[in-house]
Amino acid sequence: ESQKLKEAENHDQMFLKFWTAKEASYKSRGGKSIKDFELVGISPDGNVITMQDQSSRFKVYTGVKDDHIYSFTVPELGLD
Repeated sequence: ESQKLKEAENHDQMFLKFWTAKEASYKSRGGKSIKDFELVGISPDGNVITMQDQSSRFKVYTGVKDDHIYSFTVPELGLD
């Protein structure tokens, strides 16, 4: 995650996208440990972030509207 932040043009915006992506994933799993989630991929435009915990992978769609960052997630697949 820190390497992706270093590479980002807009560091502050990308930091908030990562943060909200982790929050969206965490909340979609019922609020289990947020530390279990890691970033495993990001689209070239930075608007789709892939997060993963021990059993699931999530695509998190992010964007900016009226200077606000938003994120929502859709479960991608089980890793059983």
